[in-house]
Amino acid sequence: MIRGVKLVVLSALLLLCTSAGGAAQSSGASISDESERLATAAAARIRPGDQVAIRVWREPELSDTLVVDERGEVVLPRIGLMRVDQQSASALRDTLRQRYAQYLRNPAVDVTILRRIAVHGEVRRPDLYLVDLTMTLQDVLTKAGGISESGSREKIYIIRGGEQLRLDPKQSSSFMTTELLSGDQIVVGRRSWFAQNSLSAIGTGMAAVSFIIGVVLPLLR
Repeated sequence: MIRGVKLVVLSALLLLCTSAGGAAQSSGASISDESERLATAAAARIRPGDQVAIRVWREPELSDTLVVDERGEVVLPRIGLMRVDQQSASALRDTLRQRYAQYLRNPAVDVTILRRIAVHGEVRRPDLYLVDLTMTLQDVLTKAGGISESGSREKIYIIRGGEQLRLDPKQSSSFMTTELLSGDQIVVGRRSWFAQNSLSAIGTGMAAVSFIIGVVLPLLR
């Protein structure tokens, strides 16, 4: 009896340790993914087509949201024409602080970069979306309402500059680290007819087999 109780206790402890280890691994993976996402956003560079939202604290006339033109330039209040492409958001923020320090004492400047991403195909809300640099492909699909019932997670593409990039959802790194650029088109393809109607196809097949067994075979005997 005592031996049985010991076995039960040991089994419970083993199960508890296993669960704790799994939770720790899951938490570690989540922290790693978030760190990777932030690192990708920090390394991203401003590109033509991006929206640059500039906010100067207590200076509404200096605050504006601008679209980077094809030359990589924007026109800023008081500063005028300025090339901003190939800079990170933090680098541009530091540059603007220095430039606006000519007019203001210790200016507080915030810079947000938004990218224009079109989502097409088998999603619930296909549209053009403005997304910040921390958003992954999965985040954008969620923003578009997620993949519809007829959509396939195996057929997700990015069309960029006339080229088609296919992403594998089984490789989570591609969803976490693929940098989205203004002008990208995310396309979700449709599942095959059989995939969408597998239950009815199986039911039809079973009915056909039953018919053959019950009706056709007795006639052949």
